[in-house]
Amino acid sequence: MGAEATSGAALGTVGDTGRGRRILTLCFVVMAAATYEINMTNAAVILPHMQGAFSATKDQIAWVVTAFIVGMLMGFAWSGWCSDRFGRRGFFLACLGAYIAASYMCGAADSLEEEVVWRFAQGMLGAPMMPISHAIVLDSFPREKIAVGNAIWGIGIMVGPVLGPVVGGYIADSAVWRWVFYFNIPVGIPIFLGCLAFIPRAPREPGRHFDWFGCLALTLAIGAFQLAINRGERLDWFASTEVIVEATIALVAAYLFVVHITTTRHPFVRIEMFRDRNLSLGLVIALVWGFLLHGVLVLISIMMQELRGYPVITLGEVLAPRGIGVMAGSIVAIQAARFFDPRYTMTCAVLLIAGSSWIMTQWTLDVTPWEVAWSGALQGFGTGIGFVTLASKTLSTLEDRYRTEALTLYNLTTFVGIGTGIAFAVSLVTRNTSGFHALLAEAISPHNKLLRFFDLPESWDPSSEAGRATLDAVIVQQAAMISYLNYFFLITVIAVATIPLIFLFKGGRMFGASGGH
Repeated sequence: MGAEATSGAALGTVGDTGRGRRILTLCFVVMAAATYEINMTNAAVILPHMQGAFSATKDQIAWVVTAFIVGMLMGFAWSGWCSDRFGRRGFFLACLGAYIAASYMCGAADSLEEEVVWRFAQGMLGAPMMPISHAIVLDSFPREKIAVGNAIWGIGIMVGPVLGPVVGGYIADSAVWRWVFYFNIPVGIPIFLGCLAFIPRAPREPGRHFDWFGCLALTLAIGAFQLAINRGERLDWFASTEVIVEATIALVAAYLFVVHITTTRHPFVRIEMFRDRNLSLGLVIALVWGFLLHGVLVLISIMMQELRGYPVITLGEVLAPRGIGVMAGSIVAIQAARFFDPRYTMTCAVLLIAGSSWIMTQWTLDVTPWEVAWSGALQGFGTGIGFVTLASKTLSTLEDRYRTEALTLYNLTTFVGIGTGIAFAVSLVTRNTSGFHALLAEAISPHNKLLRFFDLPESWDPSSEAGRATLDAVIVQQAAMISYLNYFFLITVIAVATIPLIFLFKGGRMFGASGGH
């Protein structure tokens, strides 16, 4: 990872292009990042179609998603250094072009092995667009308006988890699954041309030293950790040799990385950045933030499809208010940054998320689309406020020359949190469902007075095989619902527990005096 141009130089470069050019630059780079975000989620919708096309098992086809996530996190690792070494504009365009090409190859793949390889390439080659687009957006604004930049970028990329399943479901219903990937070509080429025309050039460091050992250690640690997390539930965690090997590689590589960057002369990650308390603390909270939010979103999607029978397109419509809430929260955060201590604003955001999760703990199997929509909008509102405030406060006291490197780390930790949170959520609900099923099934007996004396449906008769099968299906639903509710409660507790961390940020308004100003 590398140094960033000074704020004055970057702002001068962008400011000289005029207001219209700056707006177009923001539009195109945010659209590029949003397109990548959408591809993170829309492929999950077409997995059943791909499973049939490749004659694959459920475990085998899951590699299509796993490969993308692992590639994405590994791509984050070297994006900062490459941006500074080869120039931010040129590197961004190269990544965007490579991402479009990899998308075409994903659609054209003739075997599962080819598909997995190209999904890994798609994730890794497109990943640098996230932190670099974030840096371009922030450099388009003076420091006192950094919250505006974070809001613009956040709104753009946060629509991805909402639109992804809808886009994927619509394409899968209207055409063959391959068009989920081919879709990136007619969308991506105009974005590429727009970025080519409007992204300004930024200073680069052609003599920047590259720490090969540090890069390799970090990449191995991230990749092995994510593989262990994604494969753990399917392989029964540490009962699997594969998971043990992956976890061991992750731990050893992480240890070597930390030792190396603290002892070498030119480390891959410059440790002097972490003397900035706001940055170090912000990275920790970003990890928790990613863990909290996307697990809930994924579980709601699964719950509404499996327990309520919602088709993908209808589910997208129910979840759309969450995106509206994110947009509204981002706008509120911009105004709040002018008047309030960001620690209090961030606390309000966390309380909104905790409150919405608590509301979800009151759901039943009869939960209505309206209940899902408005609680999601409330959580989205808190997400929008929290994202803008956290990103802005994390960078508020950091020297501008570290910006690209810091944003790379910020995005990396956030997405590690997201991947971990999703894997943890699915694993916890799966295991708890089995436990609650066993607990509830103990009560199903002809000797149970509730079953003997209450006027139950005839189809629930436990003395017949058909009745027992019907009761078992009901128990499975109830056990799953209890597991979902317990997870929502856990998220509520974790969200509230992060509040003390927020007050470890340096106090005062968003932009106090510091060397980064």
